[in-house]
Amino acid sequence: MRSFLKLFALFLLPLAVLLVLQYLLDPLDMYPGEQLAPSVVQSVRREKAEGYLEHSGRDLDAVILGSSRAMRLDPCRLTGYGYKAYNLAVHNARAEDLYCLLRLVLEHNARPLRLIVLGIDVESFHNAKPTDRNLLGCPELARYMGEAGPIGERSDEDLLRDLSTNLRLSFVSAYLSVTGELERRRVGLVPQNGNYTTTPLRPRNHSDRLDPSIVGMYRERFVGFTGLSSDRIGYFEGFLGLAAENGIRVLGFITTLHPSLDRYLARNTTYDERLEELRAYLDSLKYPNFTYRDFSLPERFGGTDADFGDSAHIGSVNAGLILDRLLEEM
Repeated sequence: MRSFLKLFALFLLPLAVLLVLQYLLDPLDMYPGEQLAPSVVQSVRREKAEGYLEHSGRDLDAVILGSSRAMRLDPCRLTGYGYKAYNLAVHNARAEDLYCLLRLVLEHNARPLRLIVLGIDVESFHNAKPTDRNLLGCPELARYMGEAGPIGERSDEDLLRDLSTNLRLSFVSAYLSVTGELERRRVGLVPQNGNYTTTPLRPRNHSDRLDPSIVGMYRERFVGFTGLSSDRIGYFEGFLGLAAENGIRVLGFITTLHPSLDRYLARNTTYDERLEELRAYLDSLKYPNFTYRDFSLPERFGGTDADFGDSAHIGSVNAGLILDRLLEEM
């Protein structure tokens, strides 16, 4: 009996250590209280909403919306085209985020919007992911979710997947914290316009080597993704309807991946099928003042494979080229 208890304890001890580690480091910011290290994945929804409401003057006529893949787009570049802009892109944005962010601006802005630059992720229409808990935890935005409320309930499978990802990223967090790399990767924002404090960046000589943390994160994003969500299509068309009602021009683009990550996702996930489905859907839309371009690879807008912060996020050179292409074609 004692030998059994010893074996049982030896089995439980490492498991307990791992669970305590992922709770203390909490790289996905899942638990209340302070973590030992900053979370690996930032939301920035609250920071962006509060920055816009409290520091922008709310006298804008343009906003940049989308996910973290649109956060490098510099609102200051729009000044040369006659716009005063704010970058309201947030991490892991889905269609309901876009809708809520636009509702926030339409309700609080001091003058009418004229332009939205919109980064569109394939994953924004995921049919097997619930509404991001960071959106629901931001009262400035969650109030616009509408009568339908959140998209999907968090299942036991979602919870287990979050726990697994949180545990896996705990090791990444520990490594990045020890090396000092995590603090360097943290997003600093200018509250007056939502911009990165590190914009512009000098072009980086990004290699074809995939970033391990990005690969795991993006592979997981396509788990169970079997088609575009009808609920999220509803939120997206509600977003476009609001823009049309208010006479706002929407310049959309399918966001850019490094070719190495594009190839990996094509081989190992449903990315290619969902990308084709997204193109067909966007082509079918007939909303006035809405156009989009497929910038899913740098070659589609004359960009460079070298200018990426990591395999999923463009640098400031590519970001500037995207804005120029969109605005010069208006």
